[in-house]
Amino acid sequence: MGEPDVIPDRLPARHPEVEVAVFPGAIVVFDPRNRMAHELVGAPAAVFDACCEQTEGRAAIDELVVGGLGTHAEVTEVVQSVLRDLAELGLLEGCDAPTPPPCIECDRESTGWRRRRGR
Repeated sequence: MGEPDVIPDRLPARHPEVEVAVFPGAIVVFDPRNRMAHELVGAPAAVFDACCEQTEGRAAIDELVVGGLGTHAEVTEVVQSVLRDLAELGLLEGCDAPTPPPCIECDRESTGWRRRRGR
């Protein structure tokens, strides 16, 4: 990465259109713009949970270090990576949702049955 000190003063907000469900050990985020769901576990869940435009970037890093996620430099790198990934997925405010993957057999005429998998 090479830029260990480039963390925003405040973490960005979640995109206002995403729906969030919190479970023990995971956060599931559904983006209705592209009908995609994302399961966040561990560091990505912790970083996403802190994204509210009110959490200071340095405070979030310090909390994750105290929580045993790694050294200050390691956690800074993880937070940078997670923020980049969340933005690419369109889960942060101001980010566009990516195009969803193509539907399987959407071009085929609907016959009311699904092709059997395997034997």
